[in-house]
Amino acid sequence: MLPALPLPTKLAGTTVLVKDSIGVERFAPLFFVSPGQINYLIPPEMATGTATIVVTSSDGAVSIGNLTIDTVGPGVFAANSDGRGAPAGFAIRVKANDTQSSEAILRFDEGLQRFVPAPIDFGPSGDQIVLVLFGTGFRYRSSLAAVTCLVGGVAVDVGYAGAQGSFVGLDQLNVSLPRTLGKDADGAEVLAANGRYGPYVKRGDDFRSLENEDRLFTVTLDEALTLLAQPKARQRREAAITRGLLGPVTPR
Repeated sequence: MLPALPLPTKLAGTTVLVKDSIGVERFAPLFFVSPGQINYLIPPEMATGTATIVVTSSDGAVSIGNLTIDTVGPGVFAANSDGRGAPAGFAIRVKANDTQSSEAILRFDEGLQRFVPAPIDFGPSGDQIVLVLFGTGFRYRSSLAAVTCLVGGVAVDVGYAGAQGSFVGLDQLNVSLPRTLGKDADGAEVLAANGRYGPYVKRGDDFRSLENEDRLFTVTLDEALTLLAQPKARQRREAAITRGLLGPVTPR
């Protein structure tokens, strides 16, 4: 059963009582109740530390457990509601003229019957990609500067970490995905991007391919400059691919 706003503290005959570390008891607002699952919101006034949770169902059955309440406990929600795999969120593309558009970062796999990550096209060099993730435990951070986020092991810029604003209890994290690696000795920008034929590093009109998409987030400026200094061994066969009516066609 799903509630209307404001969230009730009793739903389908079920209540969740939270007793915090200093003995204060409050009923938790309820999002969802079913025979196998209860989703509830920890009241924001609760003291940090070990809390006791008492669930009383409509038939009078009582279940008791413990959990730890922290001021900050960041976690990203998973699209499949299992804590693994594709995250819940989307991407925002900001173009050079400041126009914005939303793009999916996941797709539903019919074979697996679950959401899986979808590749993010970085697009033209003037585009900026902002990754928007939904989770919990962000809003009470001490400051935005204290929030760090790693994408592929690389620290990225965090533009926002706080309450989502429209949904009770939901937090939001905005991070800018990296694309400019730096400048060479002559001041030319070195970029990492994902194009039609795969990931690559680029300086001016010169480019070299990267091994895989993960390297977009791990390649350093020095590694990119070393790669760009190497001669092109041969023209990649993919460069000759043209688009045919039924898909890619490679001339012989």
